[in-house]
Amino acid sequence: MDIETTLATLQENASILAAAQVGHETRLARVEEGFRRIAEAHQALVQLLGIHDERLDAGDEAQAHTDARLDALITAQIDFNERLAQLAAAQAEQRREAEERGARLDEKLAQLAEAQARTAEQVRLLCERNGAKEN
Repeated sequence: MDIETTLATLQENASILAAAQVGHETRLARVEEGFRRIAEAHQALVQLLGIHDERLDAGDEAQAHTDARLDALITAQIDFNERLAQLAAAQAEQRREAEERGARLDEKLAQLAEAQARTAEQVRLLCERNGAKEN
């Protein structure tokens, strides 16, 4: 009976071992499936990171373009302000020159009026000497 008991025990242990082996294979299959899913998720994350990097690069490029346009706009605004100041100075100078010309013209007109008055007086005196009457 010892041999039969030992054989039965061995048979029972072999069955338990086979069942455990099947359980381990099932768990191993699940672990391998988990690793496969992790690998797929990792690959998806790598792709998403690549897309994100491309978007960041595009954003950086767009920002650089925007910065360049803003720099050009700032430079244009500074140039405009300088030219506007030059124009204002030129207008002030032209106004001053126009006022000087106006003053000289007023002087000349006053001199002309004096000369006309003297001429009129001389004509009157000549007319009186010659015996002509004024109207």
